[in-house]
Amino acid sequence: MATRVASHAARPTISHPARARPGASPVRRGGATPAPRATSVDGHPYDVMVFDLDGVLYAANNGYMEHVRQNARRFIRDRYGVSDEEAGEIRARAFELANQTVRGLRMLGYEVDQADFMDYCRSGEELYLREDAEVIEAVRALSERYGASGGGNRAVGGRSNPTSACVVFTNTAEKRARLALRCLGLDGAFDAVYGADFMGAETSKPSPEAFELVLTHLGVTDARRAVMFEDSFKNLRAAKAAGMSTVFVKGETATREGVAFDDDECGVWDVADAVIDALTLRELRRAMPALLADRPDGQSPSR
Repeated sequence: MATRVASHAARPTISHPARARPGASPVRRGGATPAPRATSVDGHPYDVMVFDLDGVLYAANNGYMEHVRQNARRFIRDRYGVSDEEAGEIRARAFELANQTVRGLRMLGYEVDQADFMDYCRSGEELYLREDAEVIEAVRALSERYGASGGGNRAVGGRSNPTSACVVFTNTAEKRARLALRCLGLDGAFDAVYGADFMGAETSKPSPEAFELVLTHLGVTDARRAVMFEDSFKNLRAAKAAGMSTVFVKGETATREGVAFDDDECGVWDVADAVIDALTLRELRRAMPALLADRPDGQSPSR
């Protein structure tokens, strides 16, 4: 029989720059944090680029996500002594509850160690994840423009912001995210990785608290200045509710969630400021040209 316990972990406190925040610190790249350096067409500066990992920095239909799902099913089957079929049903219910299987398992009452579960399920990155020259080019262009290590300290449009950054925000553990980024040729491309350890046991995307934790830790006071790249409609809707600018990346995740991009009733355009087929410079210039437009000082974008 499966072993269950109720979850008693304390909800993380929303962080503030002057106060200590519970949970692990995000994985950061060295370097100072400059002021914002680009302005959008409607006058709202974009200071921070926030990228989901799975389905955004690589295609979710490349086999890796199915590999992770099957590993999760095996973990549940072997750990809790249930049938293969039941394990698959438990996994699906857990993911539906929280958009993060390990948190969903806890919500269902199963005792599970987050690190053990994620190490087991996410192992094998090197078998599926490969460098994609177009994704690397797009991330590099955005990182050079918005990342903390590129550019001088100045305000845009007469307004200052405490940070400019290019980060990853994922429901998986930071350790596994870093391994994935290395396989994708993106190791060192981001200023920080915000993952399951940072968020703590009681929250994950698409919970509003998860977005608030990250935006607060980054020092973002106007969420419109932060752009969220997501392939999950549930997560994108939460990002828009938090006030962020949003880019919807088409792919397997949207299909699994039943998103119909040609159906006005689906509400895609209520939450997406732009929709792209993949994370490439060509798609970014087509769908959200303000991201790579000339800066207010007349300088051309880096790419």
